[in-house]
Amino acid sequence: AFDAEKFFEKTVAYDPPRPYAYRVLFPWLINTTAGFLPPDFISSPPPEILRRGVAQYLGEQEVKMIPVVLQVKFVIAALWMFVFLFGALWLYRTIAIRTLQINRASADLAVLLFGLFLPMSFRGGGGFIYDFSELFFSAAYLATLVSGQYAWSAVILAGAVVNKESSLLLLLYLAAYIFTTGRSLKGKPYLILGHSISAAIPYLLIKIEMAGQSGNTVEFNLLSNIDFWGTASSFLGF
Repeated sequence: AFDAEKFFEKTVAYDPPRPYAYRVLFPWLINTTAGFLPPDFISSPPPEILRRGVAQYLGEQEVKMIPVVLQVKFVIAALWMFVFLFGALWLYRTIAIRTLQINRASADLAVLLFGLFLPMSFRGGGGFIYDFSELFFSAAYLATLVSGQYAWSAVILAGAVVNKESSLLLLLYLAAYIFTTGRSLKGKPYLILGHSISAAIPYLLIKIEMAGQSGNTVEFNLLSNIDFWGTASSFLGF
């Protein structure tokens, strides 16, 4: 996060290059949380807080070069990542029980294994701060769909797009859900239209707002992702 490009600093300042600039939810959460903290805490936090942040990953001299407020925001980001990861695992457990009709012990084991092997998906030895929130919104969208809470699923879809613009692809969950439920699902055209609008509005607004940022609208990582998952070392080196 604290590399030569100052990616974390640019992220919390809403100033990274596109497409990362479109992913505004997580920096908003970090900044909003920091805004609720007392000014004295932000400017001079307890040493233990800082020791649990970037000091675990960087040398003493490197840490001294990072403003204290950014170090605090790094800890806040880590806390939010844990919240989203825990929430995602809980939701996947709920989905497994509901859709696969397995017992709770089996569902507990499944999500535990999922969490243990999740680091394999972190290309290059690490992920992005919004990865766990992306998992959470994906799980929440699917959970509300299978439980028939379509209004909530539309709201969650909008939040997912604000978190990461490629979450538009969650509409494929909706397509799969409609296909598997068949004729028993009423109001399919309205459901599709409503969810599409919920996704399109934040997508377009953020695109317009961040149009002046440097970078590209999209990154094409399909081939590199295929190469990553097709290499044996990807499954052994985490």
